[in-house]
This record gives sequence, C-alpha cells and structure tokens, in this order.
Amino acid sequence: MPVSASRRINPKKGNDMPLAQLYIGKGRSYEEKEQLIQAVTQALVNTLGSNPDSTWVVINEIPRSEWGVGGKPLARPA
Repeated sequence: MPVSASRRINPKKGNDMPLAQLYIGKGRSYEEKEQLIQAVTQALVNTLGSNPDSTWVVINEIPRSEWGVGGKPLARPA
C-alpha cells in the first residue's frame, strides 16, 4: 500500500522546491510536453513528498543533429 506524500516529508528538509530538467529531441507536441510535465511532477510528489505547486519541470528541446548515440549524430543538420 502506498504511503501518502505527507507521511514521507522530512521536516528537516524544509520547503523543498525540486527542479527536474529534461532533455528531449525537438518535435513533440504541446500536449505531449504537457503530459510529460504532469507525469514528472507527479513522480516527484509521490517519491519526495513535494508540493506540486512548488515543483519545477524544465524541458530543453535539442535538435536531433546535436544528439549523438554510439559515436554518431542522430540526424544531419537541416
């Protein structure tokens, strides 16, 4: 059974304001990014006991030509 967020909060931490920075390839829709922000916020609330109103999520969109995997860029510049 999950423990409620209020029972997991460590009083020594004070009022945390967690920040999650995400790096994704360009091309996602507004709705996809909105869902991602909601899911990451909820994960921080569930895991850290954070207040959702003071939980920050920043999405950094990177062109695929600037990503590399296995020693190779994912795409050529447009």
